[in-house]
Amino acid sequence: AVLGKGQAVAVRLEGQPGTGRADFGAAVAKRLGYGAVLHGALEDDLGTRVRLERFALFAQAALIGPLPELWPDGLPPAPLHFIPCDAPRDAAGIRSAVTLRLRLPEPGLDDLRSVWAQSGGKAEAWADPLAFARLGDVRTVARMQPATAAETAAEFASLCLARMGDVGQPVEPVYGW
Repeated sequence: AVLGKGQAVAVRLEGQPGTGRADFGAAVAKRLGYGAVLHGALEDDLGTRVRLERFALFAQAALIGPLPELWPDGLPPAPLHFIPCDAPRDAAGIRSAVTLRLRLPEPGLDDLRSVWAQSGGKAEAWADPLAFARLGDVRTVARMQPATAAETAAEFASLCLARMGDVGQPVEPVYGW
């Protein structure tokens, strides 16, 4: 209704990383007849922010990504923003936009299995470690098309090790369930 009146809308998508915040924003944008542009932080790059806002305005696209802490004066916002947030917060936003908050729940096991199947994962290749994974990780491993649960667990472990980098070291558990 707000968009229909020509006013900008900023939707804060609150939830932990891996809950599908960007995917949710893109799906809502599509239902509203908008394209979607996913972007990273643009704190110190006002020129890129201005170009991105203009592009979204003229291309009828929603922007999905963080807002600057202070919105630049005189910069007209794109009609629709989705702002992924790890936790509720009252940071500065877009003064001329209506701000909505939406808390996304943690995905359950059924949600993860559904993403696995929709991403091309075979039912027999599902592995228990995926029950603790982010939605994006489940999708990534499913697209690798592992044939068995052991292959799935190995691909997921490899993904986690790559993300860990030099921050830690893997430890082989001594005990099982």
